[in-house]
Amino acid sequence: MQISFWSCHGLLMLAGAVYVGHLMATCPTGVKVPHIPSDSPLPLLMSWPSYQFLRHRLEFLDLVKRWTTPPDALVLDVATKYWRSEVTYALAALGVADALFEAGGELGCAEMARRLGDLQPEPLCRYMHAGASLGLLRDAGVEPPPPVAGNGLPDGDEITSRRFGLEVAGHLLRKNLPGSLHDYVVMMVENAPEALRSAGVESWAEGGIGWHRAHGAPFFEWIARRPEKHREFDSAMASLALTQAMSILGDWSPPFENATVCDIAGGRGLFLAFILQHWPGLSGILLDQNWTAEAARAHLEAKNVSDRAAVIAGSIFEPLAAELRSCDVFVLKMILHDWSDAQSVTILRNILHVARRGARLDIVDIAIRADDPSIWSSGGILHDIFMLAVHGGRERTFSEFRALLRDAGVRSEVRLTPLRGMHALVQAEL
Repeated sequence: MQISFWSCHGLLMLAGAVYVGHLMATCPTGVKVPHIPSDSPLPLLMSWPSYQFLRHRLEFLDLVKRWTTPPDALVLDVATKYWRSEVTYALAALGVADALFEAGGELGCAEMARRLGDLQPEPLCRYMHAGASLGLLRDAGVEPPPPVAGNGLPDGDEITSRRFGLEVAGHLLRKNLPGSLHDYVVMMVENAPEALRSAGVESWAEGGIGWHRAHGAPFFEWIARRPEKHREFDSAMASLALTQAMSILGDWSPPFENATVCDIAGGRGLFLAFILQHWPGLSGILLDQNWTAEAARAHLEAKNVSDRAAVIAGSIFEPLAAELRSCDVFVLKMILHDWSDAQSVTILRNILHVARRGARLDIVDIAIRADDPSIWSSGGILHDIFMLAVHGGRERTFSEFRALLRDAGVRSEVRLTPLRGMHALVQAEL
């Protein structure tokens, strides 16, 4: 038995060494940026070997779960997943995470209900208990025994007498925390379900875009008429921008150190500012609609890069400003997935028309793998359904990106660079 044990142990060690060697030999090396500001989160980006190890581990655990979950349990779990999002939404919308943080630790249900505006303690406590089951809150146990009621029994019950604190994930539901997902959660759960339902039932038979059918206007028109929703959308996108920017900059570099980078439909300028902060020799131009351009100017000023950045108001569906002829790199970050193939070709042709020969196009989007059933591809495939419902857009495979560029008139080689996460970098010379 001892020989058998050590033989198995040796084989496992050998297999582990081969796996680690394979990771080290096949992983990309990433890109070393010339400057890392003191407040930059880039050092927190996981190394490629660590990322690949984590990814393989999660894919293996997901595969085991699929193999071992009975079919009826799988269907029931899928059908009730919205329960989780509704609990998360309630905790975010009510401000539970902020109240717990401001309290400096834990709160009982009655005190939480009082702080949030005299809410009913019993249902609030049950939602907090559900939040603890999801890993958002921490169940800190039962409060000291309450006063004895007239019938000789303690008031309350095992659930409503408990105290709760914040788990690490729960902090992301706070409103003013850098990187907070509060507004993203509210945006996703408050208005998107109707668009998904419409896209998945009505639009199949009658045509149209789910969001338009459900809310009476296309998404961007709808939020433009509602300043609070527009602010919420901008904040939601900003909450994702930091993680996306880290992932991109870890494997992205300009064609040369004093290049001009043009962020097309660049929103409030978060990504362009992030690039300019880490590449001090670069200059930048941001193009977006009038109402967003002003916010971009303010953000670039606040990040002390406005001396190297210009902001132009304009539409990606109209001929682009002549100033963009100076661009060495055109960046489309999470833009094309909002639009149909025909609309995307229009955007690309507008860029191609203004671009000088030899400029580079960098597209950052999810590049789904239709034949990959892993948890990573599943996220991209489900995001494709969301894009279909909200915008009539789509996530694409690399082959579909290549076909899109060909239809727009790009004839150079199209390259794909995977990033650490769901996204990928698609590049071509113009």
